[in-house]
Parts: sequence; C-alpha cells; structure tokens
Amino acid sequence: MSAYQTEQTFTGQDYAATPLPQGTYEECTFKQCHFEGGTLAGTVFIDCHFVQCNLSNVAVHSAGFQQVHFDQCKMLGLHFEHINTFGFEVQFSQCQLDHSSFYQLKMPKVNFGGSRLLGADFTEAHCPGANFSACLLDQTQFERTHLEKANFTQATHYQLDPELNRIKGARFDYPGVLGLLSKYGIKVQ
Repeated sequence: MSAYQTEQTFTGQDYAATPLPQGTYEECTFKQCHFEGGTLAGTVFIDCHFVQCNLSNVAVHSAGFQQVHFDQCKMLGLHFEHINTFGFEVQFSQCQLDHSSFYQLKMPKVNFGGSRLLGADFTEAHCPGANFSACLLDQTQFERTHLEKANFTQATHYQLDPELNRIKGARFDYPGVLGLLSKYGIKVQ
C-alpha cells in the first residue's frame, strides 16, 4: 500500500537509513532531510518544497516532480532523465547539481538561479526562457539544447557553442559571453 501525505512538514529526517515510504506527497515540505544514496523511485511529489536537503545520488527512476521547488539543496549526480515526465516542473535556487543530467527533458522557464552545475548535462534539453543567472557552469554540457531567451547574466565558466544550440534572444554579459567563443581558441583582450 502506498503512502499519501498532504500538507505535512518533515524536518531533519534521515531517509538514507530509513527510506521515505513510496507514495504521493502533496503540498509537503522537507527541511534539512538526508536522502543521500537512497531512493525516491516511483514516488510522486506535487507542489512540494525541499529546503537544505541532501539528495545526492538518489535513485529517481519513475519519480514524479510536479511544481517542486528545491532551495539550497545538495543534489549531486541525479539522473532526471529517468523520472516520470508527466507534469514535470521543477525550480532550483542556490542548489548544488554537479554531475546531474537533464538529458532530453522539457523544462521551459526553469530556474537554476545561483546554483552550481559543474559537469551537468543538458544535451537535447528543451529549456526556453531558463534562468541560469549567477550559476557556476564549469564543464556543463550544452549540445542541441533549446536555450532561446535563456538568462545567462552573471553565470560563469560556461562553454556554449552557438552553432550547436538554439540561443536566439538569450541574455549574456561580459566576461561570461566569451564562453560562446571558446571553441575557436581565440584570445580577447
């Protein structure tokens, strides 16, 4: 029997030791909870909020994330391409998403503001209007990615090939915009 929880707040729980019961969680808040290395497979989150949680290396196969917000969470190595994409909508604020994958996901207007995405993968992702402002994007992969009208202001260390990605109307600032030229090996003084 799967769990159904609504309007609950879970604080300081260790779900790595005792897994979160599989089910549906609606309008729930998870504060300072530890999920690292555990599983959320098959669990559905609707209009939930994760604050200062550690979700690193969590299995998310067939998990559902509908209008879910992550604030100041550590989320290393998550493979979002394995989730249930029905109603998929997430927002991230000041999160660590190093080595996470968003391969082929549709995420219009997704917010990553102030997040760290070292070595993340956005290959073939659909992210028009995405907010990458003030993000650290070192070694992040953008290939055949739809980034029209995306915001890269104050983002750093990104390398983005304008010939392989759709970037019409995207916003960049100096010196970050030099990441559009990196493949040419030129020096700007």
